[in-house]
Amino acid sequence: MKTLHQNAALDEKASRAADRSRIVEIEAKIWELTRSIHILQKEADSAQDRLDAYTYPVLTLPPEIVSEIFVHFIPVYPRRAPTNGLGSPLTLAQICRPWREIAFSTPRLWRAVHMSVSSKTTLDEQLNLVESSLARSGSCLLSIQLSSQWYEDHIPLIDLVAPHCERLQHLKLCVFAFTNFHWDSLQRPLLSLRSLTVAGTVAIDRLPTVFLSAPLLNKVALGAYNEYYADWRSILPWSQLSVLTVESIGLDHCALLLALAPKLVFCMFVVISVHIRPNYTPIPPCQFLETLAFRTKFPMELLQGFWERLTLPALRDLQICEVFLGPDPVEGLRVSLSRSQCGPSRICVLDGKKPLKQYRKAMPLVVFSKGRQPPSRKPDELTDIEDLEQLDWGDAGSEDSDPDNEA
Repeated sequence: MKTLHQNAALDEKASRAADRSRIVEIEAKIWELTRSIHILQKEADSAQDRLDAYTYPVLTLPPEIVSEIFVHFIPVYPRRAPTNGLGSPLTLAQICRPWREIAFSTPRLWRAVHMSVSSKTTLDEQLNLVESSLARSGSCLLSIQLSSQWYEDHIPLIDLVAPHCERLQHLKLCVFAFTNFHWDSLQRPLLSLRSLTVAGTVAIDRLPTVFLSAPLLNKVALGAYNEYYADWRSILPWSQLSVLTVESIGLDHCALLLALAPKLVFCMFVVISVHIRPNYTPIPPCQFLETLAFRTKFPMELLQGFWERLTLPALRDLQICEVFLGPDPVEGLRVSLSRSQCGPSRICVLDGKKPLKQYRKAMPLVVFSKGRQPPSRKPDELTDIEDLEQLDWGDAGSEDSDPDNEA
C-alpha cells in the first residue's frame, strides 16, 4: 500500500514538472509570435505611410481643371442630366471628398435640371434634389425640363423654379394633365428665355401671357398645334421667332403660323389634317426662311395647292414630301422655285416616286436626295429643339445607283 502512495506522489510531481516546462515553451512561443506581430505591424505601418504619402496624378490637377472635366461628364448644355443616379452630377460627388467639394462648387454642373415625377412616392425626393441643384447653380443661366403625369405634382416643382425665372434660358414642358395647368407662380419676367418646348397633351384653359414678354425667345417647338386645347396665337411672340417646329398640325394652321412668324429662318411642320378653311389665311413671302421641312404622315390630294401658295426667296435647304408637289412633282417644284427666285443648295424628297434623275435634270444646280418619313413619335417623345433642327437629308445616291433611273 505504501508503495502505491509513493508511486502516485511521484506521478503527480512529474505531471507538475511537465506543466511547468510546457508553460515555459508556450510563453517562449507567445513572445516569439508577439515579436513577429510587432515586426509585421511595423512593416504594415511603413507601407501605409508610403501609401498615405502617395498622391494620385488625377488628384494633383488644379480644381479648375477637374471642374472642366466634370462639365464634360454630363450632357452638353442645354441638354439635361438626371437629377440622381448614373449620369447625374451627384455621381461625381460620391467618388471622394475632394471631388465632392469640387462638384458642389461648380455651378455649371447644376444649371441643366430634369424634373421628372412619375409617382407620389418620389415627389419629396425630387423636390429636394431640384432645390439643391438650383441652389448650387449659382448665377448660371438655366435649362429646365418638367415632366409630370399628375396635375398636383407639377405645382410645387414650378413653385421651385419661379424664383429663378430671370435665369431661365431653355424650358421644356412634358405634362399630361387634362385640367388647368398651374401657371400662377410662373408669371414673372422671362428675360433670358431663348427656347420653349411644349410636349405632351396639356389641355390648358388659362394660359400664361408671360411668354409674350420674353424678349429673347426665338425658338419654339410644339408637340401639337390645336386650338381646341390652346390658342397659341395669343401667348407666343410669333413675330420674333426664328425657329419653329410643330410635330402635329393642320394644313390651315401652317398657313396661319407662317403669316404670324415672318422672321422664321428654320421651320418644320408635320401635317396631320387638311381642314382648309374657306377663307384661308394668305401667306406673305417668307423673306428669311432658309430651311423648311414639310412632312405628312399620309398622302392627301388637298395638300397640292398649299405648296403653290408659298414664296421662299431665301430658301437654301428643303425637305418635302412629294405628295405636296402636285400631280407632276418635278415640274411643280421647278415652277415654285422659279417663282420664288431662290437657289436652294439641297432638297430631300420624302417618300418620292419620281427618280432623282428627273429632278436633277430639271434643276441641275441643286443636290437632290431621297428619304423616308421618320417614325411617328408619342407626344412625350418630343426631343429638344436643338435636335429637331438636325434634319436627316437622306441618300443622295448617284444616277447610276438610283434604281428608279430607268424612268
